[in-house]
Amino acid sequence: MDQTFDIGAVFSRAGRMLSQNAAPFAVLSLTLGLGSALLSRYTTLTLVTDAAGGIQLYGAFSAGLVGGLVMSIYMAFVISIAFQAETGTEVSVERALKRGLAAAVPLTVHFILFSLGITVGLVLLFIPGLILMCMWAVTLPALVGENAGIIGSFGRSRALTKGARWKIFGLFIVLIIISSVATAVLSLTGDLADPDPSLLTILLTSLSTVVTYLLYALFETAMFFELRESKEGRSQDQLREVFA
Repeated sequence: MDQTFDIGAVFSRAGRMLSQNAAPFAVLSLTLGLGSALLSRYTTLTLVTDAAGGIQLYGAFSAGLVGGLVMSIYMAFVISIAFQAETGTEVSVERALKRGLAAAVPLTVHFILFSLGITVGLVLLFIPGLILMCMWAVTLPALVGENAGIIGSFGRSRALTKGARWKIFGLFIVLIIISSVATAVLSLTGDLADPDPSLLTILLTSLSTVVTYLLYALFETAMFFELRESKEGRSQDQLREVFA
């Protein structure tokens, strides 16, 4: 079965996921999500800026690594909730936490490989990085929701996104615009790059990070299901077994 991948359906499904599971998403976002974002922000403030206020390259790298890892695990929690809802499994925050934590090591390796691939592609010729970003758009849902494995998730995403990458690129552009607008609004509360920001700025920045990663996780999951159904049909039996 090979139907047309519909961007409108992705937005509709992501919105439905959010509205129908607002309570568990709120619990995860305001506890683990916000805690992870605050940890990421603290790491950035601690490692990136030295006593003289200068930017340290190794500190920026370390902060980015820690921040990316903790938010990847948060995204795994969100994806687990979304998969439970989409496969007709009773939604359980406890089950989502267990699934996310069980995948912590694969998520770490995945994040490193994903980041290296995209970064090298962008630095060398730029276009290859964009191609990889679209090709690997649904690696996390494949890893967390399908148990595809670290390497298998990249191959699975490559197969699912084939023929739909221009549309996926357009979707990413929309998400980037939304994130940029949110960041611009936040900048009105203070200098986000200030090495000694106010408590309000830290909280708002962290909250913005949580919301951004929540949206990315939902859209990636919605893309996964739409791509999967357009190519393979609507059967969810195999996916239900992962969260049984």
